[in-house]
Amino acid sequence: MSELGRHDASHGWYLKGNGDGTFKVQYSGESGFRSEGELRDIEVYHTAKGQVRVAVARNNDNLQIFKLLD
Repeated sequence: MSELGRHDASHGWYLKGNGDGTFKVQYSGESGFRSEGELRDIEVYHTAKGQVRVAVARNNDNLQIFKLLD
């Protein structure tokens, strides 16, 4: 029997809205959103300057902050 390793999750996908209720999947290599480890929470927030950020909380690891680009 061969061992293939873990296949239980990805490193993150970004679903970009098309404006009509549908979405286009952007994989981590295209979007720049890549988070490894056990994710516990993801929050989207706006800075005082109106920029959009995504905070990713991971189990027993550092908090990651991503800046959304247009």
